[in-house]
Amino acid sequence: MSPSPERDRSGGFTLLEVLIALVVLAIALGALIKSTGEGARVAAHLRDVTLAHTVAMNRMAQLRLSGEYPAVGTRSGSMRVGAREWPWRLQVESTGQEDIRRATVEVIGPGGGKARLAAFIANPSPAAVSGADAALSGASADAPSSGGGMALDQGDDASGPQGIPYDVPH
Repeated sequence: MSPSPERDRSGGFTLLEVLIALVVLAIALGALIKSTGEGARVAAHLRDVTLAHTVAMNRMAQLRLSGEYPAVGTRSGSMRVGAREWPWRLQVESTGQEDIRRATVEVIGPGGGKARLAAFIANPSPAAVSGADAALSGASADAPSSGGGMALDQGDDASGPQGIPYDVPH
């Protein structure tokens, strides 16, 4: 007796079935490699953005800690962070207030990481502080100040401008 045709087919895969399986496998592996590469690219971009933001925060902290009232204009420089030089640009603009300036730090890193940070810087000079204190206390800027600050009655009814109560510990 001769073997039945069904028995011969159940013994293995045909060449066509093997080729289709290899094509499907190749497509799946190609997609996996592409997504892995994209994930690595995104991780590198996020690293660059984080480092650029760190540079911007460091530059702004240096400006605030210097105690200087920055002149209006643009300055630039670089800072070494993460084994790379990060160029920064500081732009100082005047505001509607005489003793307040707006400082903006922009960083565009070598890998394309970008960051922008803005803050308001107050004039730390004694004349500006005593003038602001006098304005807050209702006295004129030329009037002598008692202690350089706004006096606060610590009674039960301590309130500030427009009757807003202060939270004063007793």
